[in-house]
Amino acid sequence: MPPPPDRLVGLASHTRPTSLARTHLLPLPGELWPLFGEPGIQRGAVLAITNAVPARANPCTYGASSLATWVVSKISSTGAWCAVVNFPEFSPQLAYREGLCLDRSVFIPWPPMSVVDTVSTLLEGFDLVLLRLSHRLGHGSTKQITSMARHNRCLLVVLSPLNYLDTSPGVPRYPGWPQVADFHLTVQNSNWIGLDRSHGRFMSCEWNLGLTQRHGPNKTLTISFQPACGLGQEDLSEHRESS
Repeated sequence: MPPPPDRLVGLASHTRPTSLARTHLLPLPGELWPLFGEPGIQRGAVLAITNAVPARANPCTYGASSLATWVVSKISSTGAWCAVVNFPEFSPQLAYREGLCLDRSVFIPWPPMSVVDTVSTLLEGFDLVLLRLSHRLGHGSTKQITSMARHNRCLLVVLSPLNYLDTSPGVPRYPGWPQVADFHLTVQNSNWIGLDRSHGRFMSCEWNLGLTQRHGPNKTLTISFQPACGLGQEDLSEHRESS
């Protein structure tokens, strides 16, 4: 049962004084340093994560949800307070294996109020908010959320796994999010290793990633994702449904 709105406000107030230090960056997983060019990502930035093309058109592009879960978990492991919103498929168990600190994390799979109001409240007290888009937000809503993220120096991670990159003239834009994100990670291709004909254990995944930046060159990188514990076919099937 989702927490009532007044509890969200109280929760944001409670976490605000204990948020991570007064640095300008939130630490990123070491595997992503070559892509971003530094060991962290700016607080107050908007990071969009999506598949390069619809997963139904190309099954090899599964991975946006898994990538978002992995990134958030690794950032959480450095001491960040994290909130996951509108993402009922998110698995705290899988995230915990990758370093997510459950004591500093809040999960709101079904927001008790509008997504915009819920995220705006959480941005006031958390270091990172992961928002899974289920519908397109208007320009006014995204502008409000982006402004609050910058003001509160909270990293906003926007995930829309069922959508794909929509290339507008000049600058790639994120489906469901009409504004240009500061950073846009796309899963261009993925290779799942360890499963064979619905049995075995998922041992690793190789991701081909692309990064589009508002200020900076576009880059590509191939990384291997190796979970702390191997996942069985039933775990991966559930996880893939959200990717």
